[in-house]
Amino acid sequence: MLFRKFWYLLFVIGACYVVTNYPITEKNSLQFLYAFISAVLIDIAVFQTPLVKKIGPTELNEPIEALKDSNQLVLSFSEKMKSLVTYIGDVTIEENIQNDTMYITGLSNVLKNYGEDNRIDISLNRFSSHAEMRGLIDLLSLDNRTEAIGTLVDKKTFYSKDSKIALAPITVLEQEYILQISSKKVITEIDVDIFFLLIHVYDLAICERDERGAVEDGENV
Repeated sequence: MLFRKFWYLLFVIGACYVVTNYPITEKNSLQFLYAFISAVLIDIAVFQTPLVKKIGPTELNEPIEALKDSNQLVLSFSEKMKSLVTYIGDVTIEENIQNDTMYITGLSNVLKNYGEDNRIDISLNRFSSHAEMRGLIDLLSLDNRTEAIGTLVDKKTFYSKDSKIALAPITVLEQEYILQISSKKVITEIDVDIFFLLIHVYDLAICERDERGAVEDGENV
């Protein structure tokens, strides 16, 4: 039984790899079907289990469901990456950022615009003390606020019980913020990481612009 489970796991991992690198299309869909049928036949031959047992509500259902879930995750990740790449290519950053307030405003706009494109609400909430953090958390309709505060204090991302709200502690310009992400759909770690990536991209773009401006000013002297 242990070896059979290993076989199923190997099949699922292989399927995830293939789907990731070779997306399913009308042209190659039959090849994926043949591969799946071959895997089932190998399982029957090796473990000498009847076909009726394998296609019934027994052991084969679990790997099939796992394969469906894995395939859905891969497709979702692929779509999110395409959306992110497109957004980064089209995003416009304010040219004349002269102070921290303008920097934060520009960053908030970059995050919110991406969120709107993907039906996600995003906000940057600044705090300077534990009491202010608690006040921000109290404004949210969370059943486990104490857990949320403890998670943020530990510098980790908090997810609500239904995973529709994520709270991430971040530091911007040496100031502490809570990055609040909410949606009608489930918020995943990938969603949070995408916003972290956008923050870094924004900061790098500003730094590169400042460095380029300094070089140009030096050449004009």
